Amino acid sequence: MWPVSKLTRRKEENASWVIGGHAGRAYADNSATLHKYIVQHTSQPITWITNSKLVFEQLQARQVKVLMRDSIQARMAILSAPVLIRSHGYADLDRYLGRLVKPEGLIIHLNHCMNHLKAGQMYSPLVERMTQKQKAKVQRKIFEFDYLLASSSLEQRNFRLSIPFKSDRIVLGGGAHLDDLNLHRDQPASQQLLYFPTFRDKEIKPEKTVDEIVQELVTNLELKTWLKESGYKLVICSHINSKTRLDVSDWDDVFQLIGIEELTDALARCDLLISDYSGTIIDALYMDKPVLFFPFDLEPYLACRHLYVNYDEFAFGDVVKSTNELVDNLVTLKWQDGSAYKDIRSRHSKEMFSRNDSSYSEQSYRMICDLRDGEKPGTAH
Repeated sequence: MWPVSKLTRRKEENASWVIGGHAGRAYADNSATLHKYIVQHTSQPITWITNSKLVFEQLQARQVKVLMRDSIQARMAILSAPVLIRSHGYADLDRYLGRLVKPEGLIIHLNHCMNHLKAGQMYSPLVERMTQKQKAKVQRKIFEFDYLLASSSLEQRNFRLSIPFKSDRIVLGGGAHLDDLNLHRDQPASQQLLYFPTFRDKEIKPEKTVDEIVQELVTNLELKTWLKESGYKLVICSHINSKTRLDVSDWDDVFQLIGIEELTDALARCDLLISDYSGTIIDALYMDKPVLFFPFDLEPYLACRHLYVNYDEFAFGDVVKSTNELVDNLVTLKWQDGSAYKDIRSRHSKEMFSRNDSSYSEQSYRMICDLRDGEKPGTAH
């Protein structure tokens, strides 16, 4: 396949870029927003790689070039592409190819969400105990890219802590998905409360799992009664990496379970986001949504993962540690009074968002073009 791809390679300026994300499972976040921008606003050919039949059919219906992951056609496209873009890692584009052959194209890592609270796998108590040689080996296994795009100087600093052996390859120009959020900013709320717990690594051993916490919520009589009387609905978004699926067959109609592909719309419609360590917390801040912080397993979590900042000092909303505290905050409407967090929200916004208009995707595209053309990235773009 490799020699054939070299023979069939088109001229650099006409060759299609390749892009994907979420191990091919979803069309979302930075990759999807950047892909939409390139298709709609540039003449650059680009191919989306997916492992989802639904995503494949949806993009085909829009007459967008899309290929199934691990197919011969997709592998030919990967080996021929001058630029390869992904949000997570190897599996976004192919499960095996990247580990067997290094494509010639420039590899761009976008990350899938904002990186301001939960530190990456390389910046953790587990890795700290390793030797420098072991750390370098682990990083090569997890991360393989030419450049990573950060959305702000603060996010760039955070990434450099999490990926220390490639700090010079972490440049500004990321955050494309903020453009998608910006389009939803003026959407009116619709009496919905959104709960999105982040994925827990298997090393974390909390007293209760996310599924058990959710079960406590949907069976809480006080919460059910309040939801029915107030007209609110609690929408629970299941993380894409969750191995289990909740049984919602006997749920009351005041609860709703959604998938990751519906998260942006749900965030736009909600009156409140409830979360723990997820980058969605920062998305809610960008959309000027109130946030209720629910780190029910903070102590065991910190035994395995670092945070970039002290949790209580970072929080720009009330912090609750149990379902009873959460329910009490909801039914007494404490979450509606955000006056105490006005200053910290303003400070976070200035540090985390380099702009408030819909130009993140354009900046990402321009930076990738410059990197492809061999231009040295500056500290701003």
